[in-house]
Amino acid sequence: VYRSVLASGRPVHDVQLSAAGRHWNVSCAPVRGPGGDLLGVSAVALDVTERERLLDAEREGRARADFLARAGVLLDETLDYEPTLRSVAAIAVPEIADWCGVSILDDTGGLQPVAAAHADPAQRRLGEELNRRWPQDRDADGRTRLLYTSDAADDLLCVDLGGRRIIKKKKQVQ
Repeated sequence: VYRSVLASGRPVHDVQLSAAGRHWNVSCAPVRGPGGDLLGVSAVALDVTERERLLDAEREGRARADFLARAGVLLDETLDYEPTLRSVAAIAVPEIADWCGVSILDDTGGLQPVAAAHADPAQRRLGEELNRRWPQDRDADGRTRLLYTSDAADDLLCVDLGGRRIIKKKKQVQ
């Protein structure tokens, strides 16, 4: 920003800069001598990190509220729960989540996958394959729970909380 003002001789206002998790609003203006010669540049940098954090939180809150409103409309449209749950999963991704899976308890107490959505279709197919290869144990107490999480390294970790299986897949580094 500083160099562009030196080169052009014109002021630059409200440039957003970010580095190391901080955000600044920067304005620069040329400083001229009595004869109009360019002597230097004045700069004002305002730390707007907190404002950006609050704006991000507001955007996230608005996205959640919009999702809940849209999901409410879908849930009110029909009593046929399977297509409704598939629609809810589809609007969850990628608006508020990268992954959404919905399973319901069937008449035997087993979990039946009803809907799955993922921002990456290949990952969605991986989830479907995991469910196909290792279906929930119907002889369990009917309260089998499956936890899907992703850590900072983007590993996929699938843990059956009943202790029956643990699958970890490292995401390929490109």
